[in-house]
Amino acid sequence: WYATPSWLERCLEELNSSAIKAGRDPSDIDVALMIPVWVTDRPEEAREVARSHMAWYNNFEFYNRMFFAAGFEEEADELREAWRKIEADPVLKKRWEKSRDEEGADCGTSSLVSDEMLDSIFVIGDADYCRGRLASYADIGVTTAFVFPQGVHENRTDSIESFVNTIQGV
Repeated sequence: WYATPSWLERCLEELNSSAIKAGRDPSDIDVALMIPVWVTDRPEEAREVARSHMAWYNNFEFYNRMFFAAGFEEEADELREAWRKIEADPVLKKRWEKSRDEEGADCGTSSLVSDEMLDSIFVIGDADYCRGRLASYADIGVTTAFVFPQGVHENRTDSIESFVNTIQGV
């Protein structure tokens, strides 16, 4: 979850090296990754929701450091500074604490997430595009891709239909 390809490559290098040191064949290890996927015919809307989620997650030190180490230094630094200011503002902090899924929960930080940063985590587009992106994870070394359907829905029925659309699409 939220592992960029470059971060994942570094982790897999360490995993493979450690497996060999332990006398194990790295190819015997199932490498699983949960990948947020949104099959949609309105990718721009989906991208803005995903951008907000990514900005929100960057208030957590682990994710912020991971993005910095993955080559998104400028974005990570700007997000870290923005979240420091939010932490110091009682009104913004309360908005952030409610839920990452509520509108405005990112407290205006989503504009700090670049397209490249967004695309390093989320797979958003039509079914063909999403299938191609998911297949690219095998080239990195992921043997089991767990599709984590994404979306914003009015009700339970819409949610189920959207998730089914994503699963069937990929």
